[in-house]
Amino acid sequence: MLVGSSRVDITPKVGSPLAGYSNRSSFSTGIHDDLHARTLIMDDGEERAGVISCDLIGVLPEMTERARGLARDIGIPDGNLMVCAFHTHSGPTPDLGYGDMDDYMDRLSAKLAESVEEAASTLETAESGIYRAEAAGLTINRRHPQGGPVDPELIALSWKGTGGYLAHLVNFSCHAVVLGWDNTLISADYPGYAMRMIEERTGATCLFTNGACGDINPLTEGLRRRMMEGGDIYDRRGGRFGEASLLGHHLARIVLDNVDDVERAPASIDCRTHTFEAHAHPPGGKVEVEGRISELESALPRMEREGAPADELYRTGLELSFLRRTLAALERGSVPVELQGIRIGDAVLLGIPGEVFVEIGLRIKEKARSMGLTALVVELANDYLSYLPTETAFGEGGYEVEIARSLGYGPEIGDQIVSGAGALLEDLDREF
Repeated sequence: MLVGSSRVDITPKVGSPLAGYSNRSSFSTGIHDDLHARTLIMDDGEERAGVISCDLIGVLPEMTERARGLARDIGIPDGNLMVCAFHTHSGPTPDLGYGDMDDYMDRLSAKLAESVEEAASTLETAESGIYRAEAAGLTINRRHPQGGPVDPELIALSWKGTGGYLAHLVNFSCHAVVLGWDNTLISADYPGYAMRMIEERTGATCLFTNGACGDINPLTEGLRRRMMEGGDIYDRRGGRFGEASLLGHHLARIVLDNVDDVERAPASIDCRTHTFEAHAHPPGGKVEVEGRISELESALPRMEREGAPADELYRTGLELSFLRRTLAALERGSVPVELQGIRIGDAVLLGIPGEVFVEIGLRIKEKARSMGLTALVVELANDYLSYLPTETAFGEGGYEVEIARSLGYGPEIGDQIVSGAGALLEDLDREF
């Protein structure tokens, strides 16, 4: 197998709006650590595939389309390139219609092109290896703090050539929200610390991918203390960079302590996609939704001109973004969901385009294990469909479910994802 990798800077300018928290009081006020897009390209002589992992809140479909267009030029078919993000809440919010982010999106496209070209220019012969470990006690189910399911498994893929390591890919199920809404410095949160430590120690690019963690948060000492005092688990206020460093370095050390002992061998590649139509039942009618979109499209630029607070701009932009998706679902009657599989030996990167609940990821992993495969569930891959809860969660309600319902998803969405992922795994197993 040939492997190449690259890392390019995608840090926005200071003063750009930040994503993830609707009560953040200002735009970014500085840069704590730079953001990057990291690209991995693999070629087994018959198939060429790639992964781009971005230090962003999520991936827009237009980002994926542009990146896939670039990748075609170096022989990567559309279904063979995965573009994902690990959901840092201390990075830019490029899609909400304010904050002069059009220029950033143009620069981001140029940077992704640079990253793809650079990775393709560094291809070297490599053997791959996989390591699995349990990183217990680091996460918490925020909907069910007292014993709700989590996924403590850390999975690391690595590629080594004659001169040393060429690339790593780490997968772990945890929201990148050590830093709370009171942080206004740009940062890659705990995954940034993990990647940088692995890169510094091995000299090779390290991609980070989030597993199924729509309902999973970091269990930091600060959160433990707030919970003991009766605080709200959803209130991320007070998260410190020291806590992000502690979690990131803990994960990195697990990888570094074991990567040299991993068995390595040449590996073949196979790629498949599976698209299904999720039933859409958005509340309200088309005329009502169109009217609200029109109101917000008029209000948002006026609010920005008049210097509205950052939290008001964010909530307005987010509502507008979600309503546009709701309108599309109403017009289509469904929501297209693309699942993507990239098989590397007996490991499968399985991309899901949203914040998928941990139980869904665990069911997919179990299906893969029954087939002798290791699934790295990669959420926020190629699109952002927001929260994708389980049927049980729909019966319970709550923050994530309210958002899912507003976008038209029904209780069956989780089972549809598991079923689609199972079909994808079977296709990959049959054709390999």
